[in-house]
Amino acid sequence: MIFRLARMKAELLVTPIHSRDPTTTDTVARAINAQRKVASAGDLDLAYVNPSIPNSWYNELIPSRNNSAHESYRNKEFAESLLGFEVGDPWPQLAIPSPKRLPDVIKGQEYVVFSPGTSYPLKIWPAEFFSSLANKLSAEMSLGIVLIGTASERKETAAVAQGCSGLVVDLTARTDIDNLLAILGHAKLIVTNDSGIAHLAAALRVPTVCIVGGGHFGRFLPYPEEAHDAGIRVVALHHPMPCFNCNWKCVYPIRYFDPAPCVSSVSVDAAWSAIKGLMSQRPEDKENLPRAPLA
Repeated sequence: MIFRLARMKAELLVTPIHSRDPTTTDTVARAINAQRKVASAGDLDLAYVNPSIPNSWYNELIPSRNNSAHESYRNKEFAESLLGFEVGDPWPQLAIPSPKRLPDVIKGQEYVVFSPGTSYPLKIWPAEFFSSLANKLSAEMSLGIVLIGTASERKETAAVAQGCSGLVVDLTARTDIDNLLAILGHAKLIVTNDSGIAHLAAALRVPTVCIVGGGHFGRFLPYPEEAHDAGIRVVALHHPMPCFNCNWKCVYPIRYFDPAPCVSSVSVDAAWSAIKGLMSQRPEDKENLPRAPLA
């Protein structure tokens, strides 16, 4: 793939990622034959080499004025610097696809989407917690449970399904982007780990409870107040600890496949309280949307 990319003759290459990884993103950018190469100056937290080396592979680096800003603001700032005009709204909104795109098995049903997987083991809320929450939703709100995930997340979704007492629809590795957006968009609620699903839910304006650890707290989640005012309904449920913003370099002695203590310490009761708060709100009540309670 690198050799194929190297044969390209592009006019412009853009690397907008703030935390660039010289061993992947920057290496690919270096290989592409482009007249102009632009990147975010970033923080290079993932760099294992002197930053001056990957930085030299670009013609232009766009600095960030505020390294503590939420990623949405950082993306807005980067786009404005690159394009030369103001980007008014940093909170994108996706149209909810037609219900015709829903899998037949959930058409006409009221359901909650559970996304118990993520790419990083430290961020995975225990499967038994998801199962317990699913059982509460089934018993007390008569909502169906739909599990989603990639093929690599079958272990997590299967463990949640095994702990559920009622019927579960497991759509792990059975969705494409079109019906995934339909599944998310027509859900009564989404419960997820800290992953891309939370941000798709935000863009679809679906009420969501996201279990958040402290690795990058405030950078991606929670969303700032302005996002809630724009209708984003994601509650970032977290358990505060003094080691927050560790860049996921956990200071506690845990096994590789165990969640970080800041994630496993979020209780089912706290998640249930957040869900009841979200479900009692109307979408138009922006000023009353639940924020990010402590767990």
